[in-house]
Amino acid sequence: MRAPPPELPFNPFVDVAVGDPRRSGEPDVPTINARAFHGLMDIIRQIGATPHAAALVLGDAGTGKTHLIKRLFSKDDRETPFVYVYPMKDHRRMSSRLMETVAASLEEPLRAGPAGATRLDLILARVLLAGFERLLSDHPDDRGRIYLQTIRKDPLKIFSFRTGKRWAEILKTTEELLRSCGSIRGRTSRMVLRALFQYCQPAKRDAVGNFLTAAVPDEEDARALGLRFTEADMSDESHEERSKDILVTVGALLRFFRPMILCFDQLENLDTPELARAFGKLVAEIVNEAENIVPVGFVRPERWDNHLKPQLDPAAEQRLTGNVFLLEGCTLSQALDIVRARLAWAYEGVAAPLPEFHPLDRKLLEERLRGVTSPREVLLTANRLLSAAPEVALEDPMEIVARVWQAERERLLRSLPQEPPRRDVIVAALKICFEERPEDAGYHIAELIEASAADLSMKVRGDRTGRVEILVDITVETALHWNPLTKTLVFLEDRLRKGMIDAAIVVRDARSPIPPRKGAMPKTVDQLHRFQSAGGLLCYLDYDNLTRLYALVHAGDMVCSGDLSYTANSAGEQRLVNRAMFGEFARRGFDCEFIRSLERGFLPKPPGPRHAPG
Repeated sequence: MRAPPPELPFNPFVDVAVGDPRRSGEPDVPTINARAFHGLMDIIRQIGATPHAAALVLGDAGTGKTHLIKRLFSKDDRETPFVYVYPMKDHRRMSSRLMETVAASLEEPLRAGPAGATRLDLILARVLLAGFERLLSDHPDDRGRIYLQTIRKDPLKIFSFRTGKRWAEILKTTEELLRSCGSIRGRTSRMVLRALFQYCQPAKRDAVGNFLTAAVPDEEDARALGLRFTEADMSDESHEERSKDILVTVGALLRFFRPMILCFDQLENLDTPELARAFGKLVAEIVNEAENIVPVGFVRPERWDNHLKPQLDPAAEQRLTGNVFLLEGCTLSQALDIVRARLAWAYEGVAAPLPEFHPLDRKLLEERLRGVTSPREVLLTANRLLSAAPEVALEDPMEIVARVWQAERERLLRSLPQEPPRRDVIVAALKICFEERPEDAGYHIAELIEASAADLSMKVRGDRTGRVEILVDITVETALHWNPLTKTLVFLEDRLRKGMIDAAIVVRDARSPIPPRKGAMPKTVDQLHRFQSAGGLLCYLDYDNLTRLYALVHAGDMVCSGDLSYTANSAGEQRLVNRAMFGEFARRGFDCEFIRSLERGFLPKPPGPRHAPG
């Protein structure tokens, strides 16, 4: 008698929205949206001949935008630098935010390579190989030629020269080669080259990585890298310009490697005219000035037509719409392939032969999938059939948001290296928390002041402050150099002492204390004491609370992008989770001790504790 088939190890249809496409494990069906995929790959392959290009991918919610990004990330050519860019939140600092993301991506470990080797190592190795080849072409009888074939097969082996006499000569020839490239010019490019050539020294890797974010490194790192910065380098405007110049320089280096693909996902979240215009300007600048870097935007068609497109200037629109790809959904055959692939994923490692589509009935499955073109609806249909419940189970949209929030937070907690502090994302999270304050908070926000020198200015009125409004300034400070830190503290102290504000709070990542070590930053420490004596508060944000805030913003972005839906009635109708439902989660289902520490900075008494999700 044949043994019954094994039970399904887990439900592969329970999550219908793909998470982070760089790390999610859901299987892909390559035939779905194949035209868009191959079109994008054609642009990437011809980048050597046409180094300036951009693309736009339009698709309704659930048609497979994130799966398409996942396919790009997991293609056979695994070391191509694909950069996944979450929606940016600050129109004044878009280039800075992008360069932070690019730098983090370049420092990701290689999927196949020596322990500790990164994408940046591989790019640098290819650049140095080009310099080595130039050196040998100038000296045909050089004995180093015997190593050339070995290094061509494994470019990372060029770093074996680092401890020998030839290293300085290779660096000099490589720098001369790079300077012959049109994009390697100006002070920033020279600083990038000087820093990069020191990346292979273990003691300097972190310093180089920090410099590539376009931030001004602290004094010790600047001295170690041989870089000098002036007062003018410290401003936000200089940070933006330096970010653009570094990205252009990186693009020039990619000439010797492979093009970089910038995947701008969830563009629906560029929800103000300022953000939309700043994004358009950013894309136009990348395409016009940076070689070998391809920005690709992903957005729903109606959002593009009704919101983003009207805000762009003609040049930015022309750049983005030069290559437009429409996502087409799936056919019945492809819908069955989705179900088949998900079941195979769940049964991976099971040796026993399984009936096709087990434990689902194929005939019933085909019947239910006829006319379904959205991959997301395919998963929802399979999930309903798998549950085999006599009635459709209604879903609470707040629970859907809570589940996504928890999954993203757990991913961040597992992430190595840990996520760095992102100023725009932290500020966006704080805005959500204060705008969607719970009813028992004991205060309400009379006004959020957008045009402010601080990152967040609020007029607060509440039970514990009476009818008097108090003005609160909150600044998120991620600078490493003492100079911008000191300026921030001086500015806020001055506003406090002049009575311009009633409370001032500086938010600082707990991994970057002031001072970073005993005896460092003496001027900043002295100014910090003066700021605190004037009533200012320094609040350190630890990684646990940082993941809570990041996950909150991520969940909100998925809501805005139409990626979250719920079963609304007994007929199985699916509706999108909307912003009001997300706000309900932020008020009732979300908790963060760090927010309470900020509230204690401007309230006489802290609000009562609230339940934390998960």
